[in-house]
Amino acid sequence: MERTKQIQIFANTDPKARRYRFLSGAMFCLEGTIGASKSTTGESLEYRLNKLGINAKYFPEYKNNEYLGLYLKPSDDEEDPNKNMKNRAFGFQMVMLIKRFQIYREAWEFAKKGGTSIIDRSLPGDYTFAFMLMKAGFITEEEWEVYMKTLTTEVKDCPEPTFTIYLDVTPENAYERMKLRGNQSEIDGYTIEYFQDLEKTYKKTMKQVKQPIIYFDRNPKLELTPEGRMPNSLCDDLLDAVIDKLYFEGTTKLNKKTDAKKNGY
Repeated sequence: MERTKQIQIFANTDPKARRYRFLSGAMFCLEGTIGASKSTTGESLEYRLNKLGINAKYFPEYKNNEYLGLYLKPSDDEEDPNKNMKNRAFGFQMVMLIKRFQIYREAWEFAKKGGTSIIDRSLPGDYTFAFMLMKAGFITEEEWEVYMKTLTTEVKDCPEPTFTIYLDVTPENAYERMKLRGNQSEIDGYTIEYFQDLEKTYKKTMKQVKQPIIYFDRNPKLELTPEGRMPNSLCDDLLDAVIDKLYFEGTTKLNKKTDAKKNGY
């Protein structure tokens, strides 16, 4: 039997580019506690996808270090060291929520044009921080009603992301990584107890969210390139797991915790 001869008509295509082109038009979020390497992951995935010819854009979290410093600054009141956070908790969380909606809508417009949007933290994360403060008594019941009304009203115009990647890290590791990045306001304002409560509340929120979620173990130390990015192999491990989950296992299985060893983490 004569073997069919192969001919090359199109330009050579990287097998990974062929595989990841399914992500064109997708919008996905990176969730996880402070110190979970969301920024590093987002920047690395953006770089990797663009190098493969896939138009991707990373949308970082809104940051205002001066405002954060005021919010986290310990009070001079010895009887109430959290007085500053209590006074500013509602205003700070409302600013973050409104900014989050702006970023989310920008990411959605980019995805509608065929791009791949990568969002650093999204609405479930904001809800987690605000809910924690409300439970601690830093946000009043009246303020909470305003916060939830704003959230539920604005979210009507926001389609759910294609999927969410939750970067899972222990409170102890997250706390140490937070200190290593050197933001003095965070170092002075956060405690290990805060991180423990945050991780517990965050995971409870993610279980309540009705959207595809993929979990990755981020406890092992990342070996970064000289440019500060994840190596291509790690980016590909993560993207391969996402593609497998989305297109080969179906969205009904996405809340099952991903095997860390299988995905190279």
